[in-house]
Amino acid sequence: MKKSEIIGYVNEIADKTSLRAILSDKETGRLSLGKTQFRSMAELCQKADCPEEIKLMLEYKMAKGNGWDITIGEGKRCGDIFINYIEEIEKKTLKDFTQEGGGVPENSEKDENNKNNKSKENEKVLKSMELFFGYMYWKATVLIEEKKRDEQMGSRAYQKGGIR
Repeated sequence: MKKSEIIGYVNEIADKTSLRAILSDKETGRLSLGKTQFRSMAELCQKADCPEEIKLMLEYKMAKGNGWDITIGEGKRCGDIFINYIEEIEKKTLKDFTQEGGGVPENSEKDENNKNNKSKENEKVLKSMELFFGYMYWKATVLIEEKKRDEQMGSRAYQKGGIR
């Protein structure tokens, strides 16, 4: 999957959800989502053996209630939205990999070669997911700084009597 496509997904999340409103660079518990959670997810993608581990971790984080369970768009929780995106990334990456001549053939016998192909598929998918969460970390940093700037501007305008 092209990096530009992954960045497109990152920008889409930022533009179409209220993610910005719940992001924080401080530890605020269950009321917000810390930007470092994205870096942690990217690191997990490096260590995982299969994409299902990443989905399971997001489900765990939603159950734990540390920001991933907050509704940010279309009546969906943050974690559910991210699961939808990583499933799209998985489909697109596998499609691209198959078109490049890789992938496990449908209805193939299970042999060592197919296991190797499956492993390569997982590597490609996990690398795309790692990039996605890494780019989300960058985007979260930008969104948090914009939010701080907006809050400072609003505070100054209020102090000067500009907002009534």
